[in-house]
Amino acid sequence: MDSKSSTTKASSARSELLENVSRIVVKVGTGVLTDSQKQPDLAQMEQLVAQIAEQRKAGREVVLVSSGAVGAGMGRTGLYGGPGRVPPGGADRHARALCL
Repeated sequence: MDSKSSTTKASSARSELLENVSRIVVKVGTGVLTDSQKQPDLAQMEQLVAQIAEQRKAGREVVLVSSGAVGAGMGRTGLYGGPGRVPPGGADRHARALCL
């Protein structure tokens, strides 16, 4: 089987599975929300939003759960050491940036 027919078959199977589904829970993590430099990956987020919008138009409820919010915020604020490792004197500034 070539890759095109394999993709078509997978798409068809996915459509069948979603036929009677009314709610979808989507869990995204840091790897989905950030690029290789740990910065928010806006192109990837746009694709995710488009896919969610498509499901909403089809009448499905979509619940988005993110374990990637901390990782996305770390890139935005310049914190790469992990949660809880804030540079001295930077806690206020970083906390405010995460709330944007």
